[in-house]
Amino acid sequence: MSRPMDKPFVVGSGKLTVGDTAEKDSKGKPFLDEVPMSKMGVGADGGDSSAEEENVFEATFTRLYGKMSWNEKARLFWLAATLFFIIGGYWLLRSIKDPVIAAINGVEAIPKAKMASVVVVTVGVGIYNELYDRFEPHQLFYIIGGFYATLFGTIGLALMHPVYGVYNTNASPDRWLGWISYCAIESFGSIGVTNFWAFANSVYDLERAKKSYGLLIACAQVQSAKTHDVCRCWRTCA
Repeated sequence: MSRPMDKPFVVGSGKLTVGDTAEKDSKGKPFLDEVPMSKMGVGADGGDSSAEEENVFEATFTRLYGKMSWNEKARLFWLAATLFFIIGGYWLLRSIKDPVIAAINGVEAIPKAKMASVVVVTVGVGIYNELYDRFEPHQLFYIIGGFYATLFGTIGLALMHPVYGVYNTNASPDRWLGWISYCAIESFGSIGVTNFWAFANSVYDLERAKKSYGLLIACAQVQSAKTHDVCRCWRTCA
């Protein structure tokens, strides 16, 4: 015979009657009362879009330049910034190279200065090679950088002198400052940039160089292009 429909029966330790629903237990308490429910915030889409944009940038960067750790990216940033200022400084100096020697020594001194700079650069490269055999690349980088920083700082102060500098409008081939300024700028374009790449080669192996040198060259090209704009704006404002 079938069980009477109005008679309660026992399931486990609780009694369940026919009138009870599946959402409540025998005591009338909903089963889902104690279940934690996750809530969806209104601003969740913003965080997801930011993370998605970051992932797209990271994927694009990795596809172009390869996988890099945070330390490798930091190293690349500092080296790119260093090359940025080296190239920018050189192009700024190069733009004033001829006007300075023309104002101090006369225009006719420029061809002679070009020939003298070849001798100076040749001797400077020989001295650089000798120092390269005696010092570590990072030590030589500081030595060469400190030398040119001191040299150009001294030349800059001398150019403001009323007798030896550009304020003296009596051009003469016997004034030594114009010759030193011209040859120093020419040698910096050869030795300074070479010194940077020697240092960069010492901190990168072949695989890391393949991933990083493209961006380094891009930074140098951007600085070369922007320096002309800076010089043009400077002349316009002056």
